Amino acid sequence: MRELPENFEELKESYTSIFSTVINKHSIPPELVIGGDETNILFVPRASFSYAVSGEKRVRVIGVGQDKAQITATIFATEAGDVLDAQMIFGGKTTRCLPGQGKEEPPVGIKWDFTESH
Repeated sequence: MRELPENFEELKESYTSIFSTVINKHSIPPELVIGGDETNILFVPRASFSYAVSGEKRVRVIGVGQDKAQITATIFATEAGDVLDAQMIFGGKTTRCLPGQGKEEPPVGIKWDFTESH
């Protein structure tokens, strides 16, 4: 996690003030003011077996790290309090990287897609 700058509260107040001024100046309705965030999701396969040496307390997971994200999940909400559909972007070249190899529809409230340059 990154450290906050020493003047974080001052910066936050400044940006909030600028943001509020622009919204009021242009009469932007709260439902059009959208904030979002994204996070990487990593999957560790579930199995009833392990390749770890018998008796080991820890099993090393290969390929886990920020540069190995399998999915990017984004969540957005409006200033009015509405939560928009989550977006999940899978890493891959074809629909085979999607759940059900692309043959399933996403659950209600989720949209998904894929990209090679994930």
